Amino acid sequence: RSVVEKNGQELADLKKMQDLVVERLWTSFYRKPLNDTESGLVDDEFVILLDLKSYDLLELTSLQNLKYLMEYFAKFDKCYEKFAYGFMINVSAVAKQFVGMYRAFMPNYIERTDVFGTNPTVWIPQLLRKIPPDQLPLKYSGLTSLEP
Repeated sequence: RSVVEKNGQELADLKKMQDLVVERLWTSFYRKPLNDTESGLVDDEFVILLDLKSYDLLELTSLQNLKYLMEYFAKFDKCYEKFAYGFMINVSAVAKQFVGMYRAFMPNYIERTDVFGTNPTVWIPQLLRKIPPDQLPLKYSGLTSLEP
């Protein structure tokens, strides 16, 4: 919120970084065929994992921030065909407002997104059913020390 409200270089940098994320999702592929039996096959779908643990009501009370989020969400439209599924975790009562906004501006994405509350004993097994542990950071019961 503070970055958006300041409307300075940090916001310009944030927009550039987020535009790069969308562009990389659109133009990338993630697994090349291993041998001739897989020729022509490319695994080019992506998964979104949104951790809303630190999301608070202040994010929703800023009109500038809401406008920015709507513009950012709209950029993902061109990537929809590559979207496999998503997870929203640590969704508190306040963060449910964010989920409502996500539902309004990205209805296709929400259909493929599982939403979980703040109890990791519920959502960690669900993550591990769909995402290999070597692709998850340690804090999500993964095997890698990479941070999201």
